[in-house]
Amino acid sequence: MRAFIFDTYGYYPEDEYAISFDYMNWHFALELTSRTEEEVKAMKEFLLSIPLIFPSKGSDIILSRKKTYINDSPYGRVSLVATKNNLTTINEIVTFHQAFSYLGNNQNLRLSYLKSVWANKMDHIEEQILPKMKLDDKVYTYLLESYLHGEGLAENAIQYLSDSQYYYGDHISLIGLVHKRMNDLSSYTFLNPFNFVLDSPMRDISDLIRYKLIDVGNLFNILANYPMDQMNASLLLARLLYPLELYDLLEETYLTHVDISPKIIRYYKDREEKMKIIKKVHDGLVELYKIRPLSWL
Repeated sequence: MRAFIFDTYGYYPEDEYAISFDYMNWHFALELTSRTEEEVKAMKEFLLSIPLIFPSKGSDIILSRKKTYINDSPYGRVSLVATKNNLTTINEIVTFHQAFSYLGNNQNLRLSYLKSVWANKMDHIEEQILPKMKLDDKVYTYLLESYLHGEGLAENAIQYLSDSQYYYGDHISLIGLVHKRMNDLSSYTFLNPFNFVLDSPMRDISDLIRYKLIDVGNLFNILANYPMDQMNASLLLARLLYPLELYDLLEETYLTHVDISPKIIRYYKDREEKMKIIKKVHDGLVELYKIRPLSWL
């Protein structure tokens, strides 16, 4: 990819095969995209607001030598994104949610839609991905046990959404600009525009818990920054129950054919600790927001 990056953008990464690199305290990475040139141009213009809110940070989409934001690479249509190299704080994530909450105005997001997305992902994993997994016998045992455990969590998460829909209604009121995944605190994950999505801030909060980026003891201080109610507290618990990390791993190997054996073993060994974290969050949400408790936790 070095030749493509140099010919297209004028940068010369040290690694011949890398799709990301660092230069002058900025992190650059190629992002596959199905968006149009105009859509990406609008994303770039939106990024001009980032330094106004976060003066020490920056994010940009790089114009190619051909004066385009989308370019054909050996792997598909890509854009080159750059963000300043620094870590993100939890306070900055909260500020991000508050600053761009207006983008969620008049958006129609419903629990019923989320249920269908989660159920479809479960079906895809079971029918398309799991039968094609090729791992040695020992690792496959870890995978199968993790999958069955995750399937139980997913079913409970979807049922909990159904119960929340019955008690609190279908419409999710708290919507704004958040992230598809918030699995680390790098500036790239935080400010990569291709990682932005309109959804509930509970999506980011659940990731911060899932990937141990916040301490559960501090969770409720963080939630005090949001207009929390029983609906949003229930949504947070359901998102945390849903085994997103495991499903991401399975989809990763399905799409890229990379070996995920070490990650599967680590996920299997961490299951008990993950359940303890979910239990702590559940107990706190039940006590503070009086949401429906789960007797099996």
